[in-house]
Parts: sequence; structure tokens; C-alpha cells
Amino acid sequence: MSVVVLPAVGYTLEARLLASVTASVTFQRPAANVSVFSNTLTYTQNRQLVLSTNGTVWTAGNRSLWLSDHRILHYPQLTYGLGSSTRTPDAVAMDYNLLRIHQSYYHRVGPTGALYAGVGYFLDARWNITSVGPEGQPVAEIAGYRRGVAGRSTSSGLVASVLRDTRANQLRPAPASRTSSWWRGPTCKPWPRTPPTAGCSLTPGATCRPAGRATCWHCGCTAILWPRRRPTSTCPPPAGTRTA
Repeated sequence: MSVVVLPAVGYTLEARLLASVTASVTFQRPAANVSVFSNTLTYTQNRQLVLSTNGTVWTAGNRSLWLSDHRILHYPQLTYGLGSSTRTPDAVAMDYNLLRIHQSYYHRVGPTGALYAGVGYFLDARWNITSVGPEGQPVAEIAGYRRGVAGRSTSSGLVASVLRDTRANQLRPAPASRTSSWWRGPTCKPWPRTPPTAGCSLTPGATCRPAGRATCWHCGCTAILWPRRRPTSTCPPPAGTRTA
């Protein structure tokens, strides 16, 4: 086992000046590839704070593999929406917190080889989302999208994946290769449980888009989940939905 602590300074267009500290732990089980844990704390000139933990853990004989990508951050940034006609003065100042938990387990397909099938769970939860326009006004919609612009947004689902990894040591991978493909299940993004102050309107794809703080909950899948009390707004449940 070896432990390495490495401080660093740098510059990026998005974050400007930044300082970080990375602590890496490597170890190797019998007849297995090198396992690596990496923990990084970063602070930028734009007051962005990022704490991340990434892990690749092989069991003995490379029979199975655990992959993890966990992050928590506070990340103010400028966004311009979609399209090529946006201008620099039209930037929207967005601020939010993020908790990411991505955990996967892989098992080797067959007694030998580098092909693995896996399952996992991905969670991306954002909260305290605020968006402010160029004139200092609150923004509730960017490039036609309301979701994730204000309040909170949660994406959560199971993952099925296939991985082929011939690297004996990911820190010195050549000559080797890594190929992966994954599918992420439906995700649900609930709106806050608040009394309606405005109505909801149906949008294409049978989803409810709230106007202000409505009782509708939008889900990333095709279902709409209503709160415990039936809504008093004008948003009717589409076919196939559940009511409490």
C-alpha cells in the first residue's frame, strides 16, 4: 500500500485560479489489478468548493470490481442557456449545491478475461438553486427550461452497465484499453411540497410544468406523482398516473 498527498495550483477559464489537495491510496490484492482511492479538495477564485472521492477496487483474481464517484460541492457559475446566438452580457449567474453518489458493482463474465457486467445506483441531488439575470432579477426559466433553474432538482436511478478493462494499473495504463457502456433508469425530480399559488399546465410528453409554487410534481419518467392532498390547481393528472 502507498499513500501520496499532492497539493496543486492551476487556472481554468471556468474556475479561474484554483488550489487543490489530492490524497491517493493504492493497493493490490492477490493476482489482481491495482486498486486506487483518490480524494480531492478544490477551492477556486470563483468561490467554488469541490470535495470528491473516486475509487476503483478490484477483488482477488479480478473476479469483481467496485467503482465509486462521490462528490459534494458548492458551485456558483455563469450559464448562457442553449444555442449559438447568446451574448456575453446575457449570462445568468447560477448558484447551487450538489451531492453526487455514483456506486457500481461489476462481476467478471466467464472464468477469465476482461469483460464485466455490472449494476449500480446513481444519485445527483441539487438544492438551493438560484439563478439571477444580468439586471439582478431572479430567473425561473433558461432557454425554455424551468427544471433545475430554481429550488431543487433530484435525479436518482438504477444503472446497468458493461465494462471491458485490460489495464493492470490505471495509473500507468499503456499498453491497455478501457471501454464501458451503461444505461441509467428513470429518474424522479420532485417539486417542493408547497400549497399552490398558481395553476399548472400540461406540456408535450404528458408532464406538468409548475407556474410558481404549484402542487404538481414533475418526474423524469412519464409518471406524475401527486402530493398526499389532491391538487386544487388546474393541472389534471394525465393517463397512467397515480394519486394518493
